[in-house]
Amino acid sequence: MRRSGRSKTTLFLIELIVAVGVFSLCAAVCLSLFASAKRMTAESTALNGAALSAQSAAECFKAESGDLARCAAVLGAEMDENGAALRIYYDEQWRITGAAEAAYVLTLSARPSAGAAASPVRTAAVSVTACGEERPLMEITASGYTGEAAR
Repeated sequence: MRRSGRSKTTLFLIELIVAVGVFSLCAAVCLSLFASAKRMTAESTALNGAALSAQSAAECFKAESGDLARCAAVLGAEMDENGAALRIYYDEQWRITGAAEAAYVLTLSARPSAGAAASPVRTAAVSVTACGEERPLMEITASGYTGEAAR
């Protein structure tokens, strides 16, 4: 009879250990899913911010008829030394900041017209890149009409 009591206790302990093991496995899977969801949320937030800022810069380029100096004034951007591109630096929350605190950088660079030299259409490339990364988060092309075509 005593042997039977030990056997029930042993079975109960084994069942308890198995239950704790299953619970631990489920907890590990859930933590992995939560970590993956957090990473995906951060990537999605970065992509949304990049898309919005790139679209804003492209629309400004079109509204200002391709004038980079006026775009820089409207957007609060910094012109490069030769005046062919402008840069806007953003922090983690997509607020405009200085280059030292930047997490993302938007670059709008004017391209030469593909057609005739006196083409009334100006084109620019807009790219948004995370600082320290080579591959841009977002790249778009914008074209702005500057006036009447040469006759």
